[in-house]
Amino acid sequence: MRRLLVALFALALAIACNVVFLFIAIVSDPIAGGATLQLLAGLFDAAFAPNQDWQSGASLILVANVLSHAVVAICVVPHVLSVVLAEAARLRSFLWHVLAPGILSAAMPWILRLTLRGDTTQATNQTPVENRFLALFFICAALSGAIYWAFTRRREAPTKR
Repeated sequence: MRRLLVALFALALAIACNVVFLFIAIVSDPIAGGATLQLLAGLFDAAFAPNQDWQSGASLILVANVLSHAVVAICVVPHVLSVVLAEAARLRSFLWHVLAPGILSAAMPWILRLTLRGDTTQATNQTPVENRFLALFFICAALSGAIYWAFTRRREAPTKR
């Protein structure tokens, strides 16, 4: 029971750190930050288009829905999958907890593109901005995976003298 509570707390902390790390990384990177601002500007332009009923709030709910789904796909799903697999297989390796969420997070745009559209042609024609985002996704998930490992690793019992 103690192991489950520690794992759940560490998972929640790792996901929160991943969101914060990703926000800081995107804001501090000029290329990724510019692309994110263009994406948000496009979403808000579509939400506040003259033909939209912006007073009902449905367009803002759509923007919040898109952003929350992106955060869940990039920050939450890779950590949950890696933790479930690690706990089921009793993997306690530092490399597993760093690489598994990092690789899953970096691969998530390709996975979503394949499952939602069935389109793999854009995966071979990536732009440098997409590659920059994939690197940021990997680095942020790997750092937060290291935080998860630091909280859940087994500590050796002190030796008695």
